[in-house]
Amino acid sequence: MKVLFFSPHSLPWKHSFPEAIVADSLRRAGNEIVYLTCGGALGDYCIPKIVKIAGEIRDKKIKKGCDAVCSECQKTDNYIRKNFDFTGPTLKNLLTQDCIDEVDAIISNLDIKKAFELQYHGINIGKIAFYQIILRHKLINLAVSPELHERYLSELRDTYYAAHIIRKTIASQNIDAIVLYNSMYSVNKIVVEVARSCGIDTYFLHAGSNLSERLQSLMIGKNDAYSFYSNLIENWAKFSKNTYTLGQYKKVIDHFKELLNAKSIFTYSARKSLANNGVRSFFSIPDSSKILVATMASYDEEVAAEFIGAKKTFDKEIFPSQVDWIKALISYTEERPNTFLVIRPHPREFANKREQKTSEHSRQILELITSGLPPNVRFNLPEDNISIYDFIDEADVFLNSWSNVGKEIAIFGVPVVIYSKNNLYYHPDLNYIGSNKLDYFNKIEEAIAIGWSFNFVVKAFKWYVYEQQTALISLHSVCNLKEANSKLLITVMIEKFLKYLNPTSLYFINMHFFRKGCINFHFFDKFFYSKAETMLDTMDVKNKVSVVEEKISIEIVYFQLLQIAFPDNSVMESSKLYKNYKLFLSR
Repeated sequence: MKVLFFSPHSLPWKHSFPEAIVADSLRRAGNEIVYLTCGGALGDYCIPKIVKIAGEIRDKKIKKGCDAVCSECQKTDNYIRKNFDFTGPTLKNLLTQDCIDEVDAIISNLDIKKAFELQYHGINIGKIAFYQIILRHKLINLAVSPELHERYLSELRDTYYAAHIIRKTIASQNIDAIVLYNSMYSVNKIVVEVARSCGIDTYFLHAGSNLSERLQSLMIGKNDAYSFYSNLIENWAKFSKNTYTLGQYKKVIDHFKELLNAKSIFTYSARKSLANNGVRSFFSIPDSSKILVATMASYDEEVAAEFIGAKKTFDKEIFPSQVDWIKALISYTEERPNTFLVIRPHPREFANKREQKTSEHSRQILELITSGLPPNVRFNLPEDNISIYDFIDEADVFLNSWSNVGKEIAIFGVPVVIYSKNNLYYHPDLNYIGSNKLDYFNKIEEAIAIGWSFNFVVKAFKWYVYEQQTALISLHSVCNLKEANSKLLITVMIEKFLKYLNPTSLYFINMHFFRKGCINFHFFDKFFYSKAETMLDTMDVKNKVSVVEEKISIEIVYFQLLQIAFPDNSVMESSKLYKNYKLFLSR
C-alpha cells in the first residue's frame, strides 16, 4: 500500500511527532510512505503562525515573526525527515508558476461577497477556506467582514495551493490512502475532499481526550473527528457489554483530576472550590427550592463544521435554537416557584485562557439577561468564577443542550436531561432524553423525582473507558510527550532554556524514548488494509473481568472521584453525593 502523509504543519511537534510514529509503523509493516510537507509554501496565517502569533494584522514587524516561525517549522520538518528517514516532496517544491498565476487570477478577480460560492472541481473551496476564521472569531453570522479580508484571501490562497498539489500528486503517485493530523484545518479539509472525489480513503489523527495522557493516546479514523464520534455512538450498543478492570477505571479518575483542577487549556470551567454548599448562598436560593442547572454549548464549532460540510445540519429539533430552549425553561420555571433555574452559558462563548474573543452568540445571551428574569432564574457567567463542579452536590437536575458536561455530570450519578441527541459526542443512554416538548418537560419531572442514580455512574464510567481507551491507540511505549500543565515547574523551566539554546533539543529526548520503545506496527497495517471506519470496527467484545468484579471496581473509583471533588473528608462526608453513595452500598 502506498500511503501519503499530508503534513503541512510540522509545528507543533506534539502533533507531528505522533503522526511520524504512525508513518514509521506503516513503513515497518512494508508499506510505502510519501511524506508531503510545506517547505514554506503556506502564507502568514497558516496554523503554526496563528498559534504563535495572535491577531489578524501582518505588518512588517509581525511578518518577521512569521518568518521566524516558518524557519522553526521547516527545521522541525527536516529533523523528522532525517530521524525517521522519510522521503517525499514539499508543497514549495511542487508549486508551479502556472498554479501561482492561476490562483492569483482567481483572487484578484474575486467579488468578496460571492467568495463562498467558489468551487474547485465541485468542492466548496470558498467555504472551506473560511473554517479557521469562524473558530478564531467565534462567528455565527457568516460573512467576510473588511477586517478579515486579508486573512481570508491568504487562507483561500493556501487552500487552493493544497487542492492543486494534492490532485496532481494523487494522479502521479498512485496513492492508496492519505493520512492527516486534524483533517478539519482548511488546507487539510480540501485534501480530504479532493481525495474523496478521486476515490481515495483519508484518515485523520488526533490526540486523545483523556487530559492526563492526551498526547500518549491517539484517535485514528476515516475522514474526521465527527465521523469518529458517530462511529463510537453507533458501536456503543455492542461495546457497552464490555467489562473493564480497576486499572482502566483509574485512568478515568486521572482524567477527572485534570478536569477539576482546571489547569489544562482544554478545560473551560473554573477550578472546583474546596468548600461545599456555596451555590445556594451565592444565588440566594431558598433551601426548599429544587435547583435546575441549564448548561449551554458553544455554537461556533458546530457552525464551522456544518458550513464546510463536515457535519449534518439538524433542522427538526425540539427547540430551534438554544435561545428558544432557554426561553422555554424560563417560562417553565416561572410557573414553579419552588424550582430555581441557573442558566450557565458555555465559558467558551466568552474570553478565556485559550481564546481571547467573545462570540457573536454571547450577545444573544446577554440580551436574555437584560430583558428581565423571574426571581427564581439566574444566569451564571464566567466572571462569577464558579466551577460547573460546584453544582454537583446541590443541583437536583442538570439540563444540557449538547455540551460534554452531560457525560461529566452523569459520572457523579446526578441526572441530566437533554433535548437533542443529534449533536452529542457521547451516547444519549447516559442521560434522560425528551422525544418532544411535552415529553422533555415530563423527563425533567421524572429526573427530579428519581434523583441520584448509580446506574448513571456505571454507564458514564464505562463510556469513558470505551471512548478514551478502547477506541484509541496507546502510544505509551514509544511516546513520552506531556502537556505543559502536567509537568513540574522546574521541568518547564529547563525545557524552555533548552529550547532557547536549540529549538530541536527537546525532540532528542522524545526520539531517544521512541527508539527504546516498541509498538505493534502490524496493528496499524491491519487497520488500514481493513478499510474500517475506526479501530472499533475491527474489534470484538472482550470481557476483562466478571460483572461482579467490575461492579466492585466502579464502587471503588466512585469513592475516589468523590475524594477528588471533596478533598476535605468532613466536607465529603456531609455531601449529598457521599450520602447517596453510602445508602446505595447499604442496600
